[in-house]
Amino acid sequence: MNSLIGNIQSFAEKAVINKYTLKPFRRDFQCQQSIMSKYFLEGVLNLPEAGFNTVPSLEIIKDSLSQNGDQLDE
Repeated sequence: MNSLIGNIQSFAEKAVINKYTLKPFRRDFQCQQSIMSKYFLEGVLNLPEAGFNTVPSLEIIKDSLSQNGDQLDE
């Protein structure tokens, strides 16, 4: 599990440094959503389908958390 999180964090940092153009990810609805993505998008980020259709950003996460009464510690 830690290697997954580390890989995601590493890619995110690389994307910021190299100014990658991020595109939304479209889920194949013929395949069932994984438990991991369901937990992360619905339980952690409160972005059920928006997590698949929105380019990730800190502002989107902050907005989502603030709507739920949570705060992102920086």
